[in-house]
Amino acid sequence: MSITQTVEIPANHRLTIDVPPEVPTGQAKIYFFPISTDKEPVQRSEARDIELFRLHADELNAEAEDVLSYQNMYLDLEETGQKKVPVFGCAKGKYRMAEDFDAPLEDFKDYM
Repeated sequence: MSITQTVEIPANHRLTIDVPPEVPTGQAKIYFFPISTDKEPVQRSEARDIELFRLHADELNAEAEDVLSYQNMYLDLEETGQKKVPVFGCAKGKYRMAEDFDAPLEDFKDYM
């Protein structure tokens, strides 16, 4: 469920929000997107970036976790001084080579 509501931010920066009754109770995320004014125009690209980030936040978080876990693996190696040895056959079934792998490519027919 998504609700969009335009509000005026007062000088004291305090808001009271009346939530519609159809919104379930519990935790919710609230996003603030400034609306451009003559005083402080918000660039379209900035607003687009914010929207893209909001839409893909889970993917970005997962990618960041992958990078951090990869870095932590090497930090652990530096601390312990031990080198991890891959287990023989650990990638079995993860990769498949095409049956016609050694066949001549059509793109290079003129050069053969």
